[in-house]
Amino acid sequence: EEEKEKSGQAQLEAQLWEEVLQNCRIVQYPKDMLESWMELERTVYQQYADTLDMTFEEVLDSCKITEEDLTEIAKIDVDYVLISAAICEKEGIDPANSMYQQKQEEILESLGYVNQEEALTDGATAQRITATVQKACAAQIMLDACSKVDK
Repeated sequence: EEEKEKSGQAQLEAQLWEEVLQNCRIVQYPKDMLESWMELERTVYQQYADTLDMTFEEVLDSCKITEEDLTEIAKIDVDYVLISAAICEKEGIDPANSMYQQKQEEILESLGYVNQEEALTDGATAQRITATVQKACAAQIMLDACSKVDK
């Protein structure tokens, strides 16, 4: 029963994000942010390459993606980052907020970390952690809004 509820909530969250992404238009991508996320995407694929003893290009070929695809993936990442940050700002959610702290703790714990410092020491970036926590907070805000409408 609990698993079914989690699945339903995850499906609703995905639908909400799809709707939000379709209805939001990013007028201009902050160049430094887009470049940073593009570098993060490249790093992920380079790590795959290193692990698999392949070249970066071989990994991209095996995944059937191009450098241009990585740029598009980074743009989608930045869409989530900008939209999540805007939702959190509008709702007054910042690192001092209890929802933010709770989501950060849940996320870090699910990844096997005791705290943010441990994740940073292990190679995570503060940028990625913040973006992930803000996305989780934004999703919770949207889910809460839906449950208010349903009542």
